[in-house]
Amino acid sequence: MAEGPFKPIPVVGSTDTKPPVPIPITRLTVHVVRVKFGGNVPTVEDDLKDALVEIAEIKFKKKTAANGKVTTTELKVGEVTVKVTKKKFGPVPKEGEEFKPDTVVTEKVVLIGGDQTVKIQMSNGSGALVVKVFDGAGTTTPLGAVDVTVAGSGTKPTRKDGENIGQIFFEDVPFGKVKVSGRKEGYGPIPEAGKEFKFGKIDASPDPESKHGVTTIVELHVTHPGNTIKKIEATIKDTPGLIAAPALAGESAAPAGSQRLKSSTSSDVALSSNKPVVLVRGSNDVTLTVTTDPAGNKSDWRVKHNENSGAVPAITPSGDGKKATLKCDKTGSFAVIAADGESKVIWNVVFVHVKADVASSVAQIKLRKTTFADNGSNANSVRIRSGQFVTGNAAFEGGIDVTLVGGGADKKLGTDRIDLHMIQSGVVDSLAGNYLGPPAVAAGPPVGGAGTETPPNLPIVDCNGPGGANPVPPNAPLITEADGNSPPLIWAPSSFSVTNLGPQKFRVFTLDSPGGGFPVRHGGAPPKAAHIRTVSGVNGFRTGVCATSRDAVNNIVVQADMRWRADFSGNVTYPAGTPAAPALVPAGTVATWVGTTHGTTGDNTFALVSDATGGQDAAAAGFRISGPRFNSGPGQVIVWT
Repeated sequence: MAEGPFKPIPVVGSTDTKPPVPIPITRLTVHVVRVKFGGNVPTVEDDLKDALVEIAEIKFKKKTAANGKVTTTELKVGEVTVKVTKKKFGPVPKEGEEFKPDTVVTEKVVLIGGDQTVKIQMSNGSGALVVKVFDGAGTTTPLGAVDVTVAGSGTKPTRKDGENIGQIFFEDVPFGKVKVSGRKEGYGPIPEAGKEFKFGKIDASPDPESKHGVTTIVELHVTHPGNTIKKIEATIKDTPGLIAAPALAGESAAPAGSQRLKSSTSSDVALSSNKPVVLVRGSNDVTLTVTTDPAGNKSDWRVKHNENSGAVPAITPSGDGKKATLKCDKTGSFAVIAADGESKVIWNVVFVHVKADVASSVAQIKLRKTTFADNGSNANSVRIRSGQFVTGNAAFEGGIDVTLVGGGADKKLGTDRIDLHMIQSGVVDSLAGNYLGPPAVAAGPPVGGAGTETPPNLPIVDCNGPGGANPVPPNAPLITEADGNSPPLIWAPSSFSVTNLGPQKFRVFTLDSPGGGFPVRHGGAPPKAAHIRTVSGVNGFRTGVCATSRDAVNNIVVQADMRWRADFSGNVTYPAGTPAAPALVPAGTVATWVGTTHGTTGDNTFALVSDATGGQDAAAAGFRISGPRFNSGPGQVIVWT
């Protein structure tokens, strides 16, 4: 007998020479599908992977493949029970029935011989919604490009061209009541009679219901005032303490303490044609003002991604929508939109993240002791230097690597508009010359006194001064000093550098070697009959890497900082044969500083400043911006006791 769907089975113990009676056999393929409903198609089936199929009669247990199928080995004809389970799935509910997840789907199958296939349907308890949005109370003006959100199912825009304009389809919507809303800049819900119109999202009311086997239709109706949007103007607050930035050509003057940014009258979203304003991430908030026709009307404000992804910055309308405040704490390129219906103006902006790699600073920080030395003391004054302004011989060196992350698809847009700096403030000054003289009266105590550096304020700005071989760099913020305007930054080539390490990556470096000095004889008013014998105390500093944008030079944003101090402790010696203290030193005797417990100490790494926002305004972060400078005459006051 030829092989076929029957295989001869010998009869045990039989002596009959006739062929045994064949027993029919079969193979069963179980095809598990998910039934879903979506769009205008009433029923759709998807192959369901990883559904567990069990047939108790043959102890069969196996999960379905990607095609939703699983096939048994050969088995006898007859009836078997097929059970299928999958997490969160259950039987397809009938009309009016409740969906029951995590429930076994059971089906009896009669095997009659040969290969057979049985299809078993399952459901994950979801239906479909079609959301239609219209401009106005009627249905004659469908509205495209409306962002429709179905809770639990995501956000999609309604179609703006082709067929089904103003519509969007949602599949896999869980059964039951569901929240549906729509949002498009320039539009808002139709207000109830006697109530004021407000821009914003519209909610479907009552909540629509997703049902099995039904495509639920949801309608949303919006409106708008009908004004024309003409222009967006922008300003940004200065870092306090700076002199006013130069006026921006073609723009109105900025309010005091702010800088004017480029305005926009364009509705073009393209970054190539509607050039963006570039700001450092972490900058001060931007104030936006809209111009409408008729004048003085409100607009709707919204921020959207523009060739980038990730979170968008928050925008808060004010003045009944005539103004808005934009946060600068996100990275990338964005379109800020002022709209009324389809009338809109787009103000493009790029926030460049100056991403500081604090780990890179560990190897670049140098805190030295061996560089301290007498700095040419003479018979009139004691002078001390902590080092020289030369790499390798400075009391302090600090560097950190940063990466610029801009806008556009390649994240480069705007990075060429960023300038990198170092900023420094004096935060501690206890440097003192200590004096000793003979008793004022016989058998009395020696005369003691001190001259202590006492800056007019702490923190105090510590920066390079103008003039000489160091011309003030272009595109820099400025402060007013007695010897001329200069940036409140470390910018002179002798103490600052920026090295290009590759695409959008840079090393920002600074060094410093503070010094001190005191007169040999007590300089109080009136002076005491005493000469300097020791020096004590420190100059302490806070140093930070920071950045400005050429579109907003008056906003200094700090990304990371560290603290360090130079200790000038030492003795003041005089030539052999000079009378010992407390005797007075003969006129013309040259003094010399000799260090004891001197040296430079400080942090071994930079630390991020306001990491969550990518940086912070330098003044808000605690750096001193306005003068006088620490290293200028007005900043070096000695108080005598």
